Amino acid sequence: MKKFFIPFISLVLILIIIGFVIWFNIPNIVSRMLSKEFSVPVNVENVKISKNLLQIDGLDLGTPKGSKTKSSFYSKQIDVVSSLSKIREEVLTVDSMTLSNNIIGVEFYNSSGTSNNWTTIMNTPSRAKKATNRKYLIKKLTLYNITVVLTKQDGQKQTFPTIDKLEFYNITDETGFPIDEIEKAIAQAILKSVFGKFNLLHLLNTPVNVIKKVIPLL
Repeated sequence: MKKFFIPFISLVLILIIIGFVIWFNIPNIVSRMLSKEFSVPVNVENVKISKNLLQIDGLDLGTPKGSKTKSSFYSKQIDVVSSLSKIREEVLTVDSMTLSNNIIGVEFYNSSGTSNNWTTIMNTPSRAKKATNRKYLIKKLTLYNITVVLTKQDGQKQTFPTIDKLEFYNITDETGFPIDEIEKAIAQAILKSVFGKFNLLHLLNTPVNVIKKVIPLL
């Protein structure tokens, strides 16, 4: 009996140790996943997971190699409400996603701004090993306090007035992004709405489909 329990207890201890290592390394895991999709450095301060909530603190999305600025997007806190059953369903469903205190950084690579950090990021092909036909639905996406900081080719900076709130509904695979690039579908919805407010839509010179199902409450 003792010969059985010693290996069993050892296995349990090993699993517990592995579990702790993975748990405390979650911010790094999330950072690597996002960095792989956007092809820029990504830093996440902390990640908290509960039954129906994923909270990401201090998400900082970097800029493409060769950029003078360091950040393309920063969000102080992101709350994602869903459940394990909804994530595992045929249609991956997120009930709500809330981003608080956000900064969008735009860097011009040419004088007109048509070449910039966001066109580079959004045109980067997905690094997913294989595409999937699985569908997704984000029922509600809300952003609070969005500030755009524009850095021109000559280094001059312009900060636009802060947008208090934006809301989007029903972001789906019909936006032109497969599930492998769901993060880019979210980014595209945000950029089109925010840039549209400041007459900067010409900066999004990307081949992706225009958002059809996303309805911002302007």
